Amino acid sequence: GLRYGALDLRDTDVNGDGRVDGEAGSVLSLGLNWYPTRRLKFALNALQFSEQSGSRHTRETVYQGRFQFAF
Repeated sequence: GLRYGALDLRDTDVNGDGRVDGEAGSVLSLGLNWYPTRRLKFALNALQFSEQSGSRHTRETVYQGRFQFAF
């Protein structure tokens, strides 16, 4: 699976301090599921987060793995 999401909370200078208030961010995720049997599931996910606050821009990548067993 592939998913993209974005949120923009930036606004005008609402408190008059000369800076834009709020942040903007997005996430791109890729997931892979494997079902070797009806009761077993392995999942791998990779997510890339991007955040912008004023002139600062941050990007992080997260890797995640899961094992599930249904009984």
